[in-house]
Amino acid sequence: MYTTNRASPAQVCVVRVPDRRAPVVRDVVRAWRRLTGEGAPRTVVACSGGADSVALLLSLASVTRDLVVVYIRHDMRDAAIVEAECRRVADLADALGLHFESGEAPTDRGNLEAQARAGRYAALADSARNCAAPFVATGHHADDQLETMVMGLLRGSGPAGLSGVAECRLIDDRADEVRLIRPLLGIRRADTEALCAEAGWIPCEDETNAGTTRLRSLLRHGVLRELGAAHPDGAVHAARAAAAMHDIDGLLAEVADQL
Repeated sequence: MYTTNRASPAQVCVVRVPDRRAPVVRDVVRAWRRLTGEGAPRTVVACSGGADSVALLLSLASVTRDLVVVYIRHDMRDAAIVEAECRRVADLADALGLHFESGEAPTDRGNLEAQARAGRYAALADSARNCAAPFVATGHHADDQLETMVMGLLRGSGPAGLSGVAECRLIDDRADEVRLIRPLLGIRRADTEALCAEAGWIPCEDETNAGTTRLRSLLRHGVLRELGAAHPDGAVHAARAAAAMHDIDGLLAEVADQL
């Protein structure tokens, strides 16, 4: 059990780091080690305070302290809520004995969601370079991957679109090659929520994900929720299919280059 000494007694953050032998933790750590290679290199963990990113953070914290916790502020949301979340994540990092930073992802006009995503990755890349971390880990999980695949299917995508988000890729085109990794792609959303509950962490909730005006939110709260109830492991199976589609897309690209 870890307790922060930064907060007042009424605000003390108490969290239980999970047993590294627990199945979900073991799978997350195994994926992280496979993606980062030997030596457990320093890793930036993007943490919003939500169940997915906190589950990622707690899992990695069970085996290493060479982590940097980064919270990214978005101006698309209420400033008071964002600051409260940022303080909670900072207290969590402090309780775990980890370095904490926060960054900004400003938006202007146009596609705000795309701007926020690009700004978030740019801020995470900056944090990684500032602390000499070659990897940035995010909490995208199997349910996120299924949503991305279904969105690609609805748009008539080919193998590239149906492969979902990459498990590992360069975060930008800079020469030092900071890599974005997603160790939770084989883990269900329900597993991240259960891990947080066991640790005593009440996840932060992004209110922008609650509506059904965006396609992803509509899928998440509608048909995919019903499918998940009927087929609890469907998202994990879909994540495997996405990985296979990624390999197929790579093979097609190699063949095309040889023509």
